Amino acid sequence: MTLAGADKREWRHESDTFLPFLRIDHQARTLADFGLNLHENLIPVDTAKFESTTPGVFAIGDINTYAGKLKLILCGFHEAALMAQAHFTSAGRMKNFAFNTLRRRRTAEETGRGMKIVATDRKGAEHIIEGRDGWTVMEILRDAGLPSRECGGACACATCHVYVTGDWYEKLTPPSEAEVDMLDMALAVEPNSRLSCQITCAPELDGIKVTIAPSKIIVLQ
Repeated sequence: MTLAGADKREWRHESDTFLPFLRIDHQARTLADFGLNLHENLIPVDTAKFESTTPGVFAIGDINTYAGKLKLILCGFHEAALMAQAHFTSAGRMKNFAFNTLRRRRTAEETGRGMKIVATDRKGAEHIIEGRDGWTVMEILRDAGLPSRECGGACACATCHVYVTGDWYEKLTPPSEAEVDMLDMALAVEPNSRLSCQITCAPELDGIKVTIAPSKIIVLQ
């Protein structure tokens, strides 16, 4: 594809699939042209795929409606992830599809470099996982099946919260202001808390130890 920015400069971007997403004002009359079953000017969808009653037409964000709908940005990420996964799965284009906002990273075979991550899950079990130079720790944990699948990698939530063990914390690049703000919304934050989507794997971090933070706090009385 040839893309153009606001400055009119163009560049080429190689891709396997191009998905256009149309932003429609829910007050616009053109919405009726899609022949959708509207409810109070909103599009009813199922909560498994966020597909409308018209097959192949999906709706996410403020334009849709369903039981328990909350107009929160985090809900939008959730809706977009399930919608995108459903589309690719139904099209049969990707059997192992994972939704994220990150560009494709090179594998260890492509870069010739790798690393190890020692991760402790929420049950206390330790996992030694092969890292990938240039990937984020969140991506590695996600692909290993450890809790972080809700994270989109854009530092827009705190679902990939981890504790960095020992001296490894001091070896990391200091957290950005955005990461600090997100950690303010996390549970059980400690001085060694970080968002794993903001930790980039590199040879100097070979052997880094992280513990996945709890997703809920149980108060005993």
